[in-house]
Amino acid sequence: MRAAVCQDLPGHFGPISSSGIWNRVQNYKLDRIYFDIRQITTEIIDYCTKKSTLAGINIVPSWFNEDLAQAALRTTRKLNELGFVGAKAAAPCPILFDWEEHSIEKTAAGLKAWRATRQKRDTVWSMEPLQGGWVGDRQMREVIVPDKNLILMPQVYRSQMQPVAQDACYKDLLRFYPPGQVKLYYQSFQPYGPSSINYPPPEAWDGCVYDLEHLPL
Repeated sequence: MRAAVCQDLPGHFGPISSSGIWNRVQNYKLDRIYFDIRQITTEIIDYCTKKSTLAGINIVPSWFNEDLAQAALRTTRKLNELGFVGAKAAAPCPILFDWEEHSIEKTAAGLKAWRATRQKRDTVWSMEPLQGGWVGDRQMREVIVPDKNLILMPQVYRSQMQPVAQDACYKDLLRFYPPGQVKLYYQSFQPYGPSSINYPPPEAWDGCVYDLEHLPL
């Protein structure tokens, strides 16, 4: 997977045809872009398809003061609005849930609620770094391990974009989950004074980058 999150399409890039997007897609060999659930449209999806790039949905439940189960239902409704129903119900549109609450019960319930409506959709759950202590709980493993279309993606940065050792984040979940089910959520910048230091993800990276705007050209 070579993905990036587009945080604010109109504010950062303007129309989906912006060269700022597609130069980065080409330079970093991106195969998918996750767009804010409030901004993604059928036009965006269709344009990305023409560019041989998957357009997906990024949702942070806290945006709506929701838990993961509520966000799952919101995402299902959005997929319906975008036309992923009937013969097109299984058409590609990957989902990224950025869910950071440390709750076994809410997370397991949310993942079950999601799969009750979208059983096989390509899905990523991103969480804070070094959460293996509870993410590896037996109740969690019972829900996650059988789900072959779910990727766990620990962030390799803290809330203020402070970096965390990537190998530690990866190994933290490998104690409980197979290698194919774990990828990393990289940062493309770090605040420095009044501005930011932008830098690309490491060579041979596999996962998603936050965010597309800060990927240097």
